[in-house]
Amino acid sequence: TSSTSSRPGDDGDGGDEAARQIAYADRIIVNKIDLLEQNNKVNGDSLQSVLGKIKDINPTASLRQTTFSKIDIDWVIDANCFDAERIRDVEVEFQQSLPSGKAAL
Repeated sequence: TSSTSSRPGDDGDGGDEAARQIAYADRIIVNKIDLLEQNNKVNGDSLQSVLGKIKDINPTASLRQTTFSKIDIDWVIDANCFDAERIRDVEVEFQQSLPSGKAAL
C-alpha cells in the first residue's frame, strides 16, 4: 500500500510518528550531519533538504546540528519550553494535515 499524502514525513513507514515528534518539538537536534555532508546525499536528501523538511513541519522550533551527539547539555535540559496552548494549536494543525479518513493516535 502506498500513501498519497503530500504531508512531509507521511511515507507509511514511521514517518507519521517522526513528523509528529518534529511538529510538537520545542527544540530539535539533528545528529550525524557529518554523514549527510560526507556523502552529500542519503536517500536522495542533502543536509539542506533535510533541514528544510524539518522547518516545513515545524518552523518555530530551535534547531541545532551536531555530530557524534555533541551538544551543549544546558540547551537541552531546563529549557522551560512547554506551552499547553501551543500544543493544542499544533494538534489541530497536525490533525488537519492528515489525509482524509486517517486518524492519528
